[in-house]
Amino acid sequence: MPILKTTLALAVGFMLAGCVSQLHATPQPDRTALAAAEVAKYDDLRLCNTEYSAAIELGGMGPNRPEYQGKWIFHKATEQEIASRHLNCYKVRSATTAAAPELSTRQKQARVSAVCNAYAQRSQFADPSVIVNMCQRGYQATPSKCSSDQIKFNSEAQKLAGYARAEYIEIGNAFRAGCNLK
Repeated sequence: MPILKTTLALAVGFMLAGCVSQLHATPQPDRTALAAAEVAKYDDLRLCNTEYSAAIELGGMGPNRPEYQGKWIFHKATEQEIASRHLNCYKVRSATTAAAPELSTRQKQARVSAVCNAYAQRSQFADPSVIVNMCQRGYQATPSKCSSDQIKFNSEAQKLAGYARAEYIEIGNAFRAGCNLK
């Protein structure tokens, strides 16, 4: 009798099992489409930096790691977005450099002195002390004074010839170098 009940219970169980519907798995969103949508929001610099860091991460990770597939999909979406925008990431990264901190007055004076002294060492025709003096005057001059004096230096240099002209051009160039240090 217990075998009959067990057999009957099994038979009814199998018959009813066919009537029960399977649980439908909820569809998972396409990871590639999600990654592409996320990457499309990035600006050029962030996109290039993300691509670079993703490539480094994938380089040190084996394909049997659980997170590899997700990172690979994201990396490929990043590469496709870069290609669609026709970006050159080397140019994007080099164009956006961090601003240098503002120099103190003492640092500015040291910079001017170093540049003017280096300029004087390279002079071939003019007296080095005159070169240093004109370079420092150029640094102290206003932008309008710089442009007007450079025009005067150029016009006067055209009137001279030989050694005097070469000396005058060097002095004018030292003044221009001082003006460009601002």
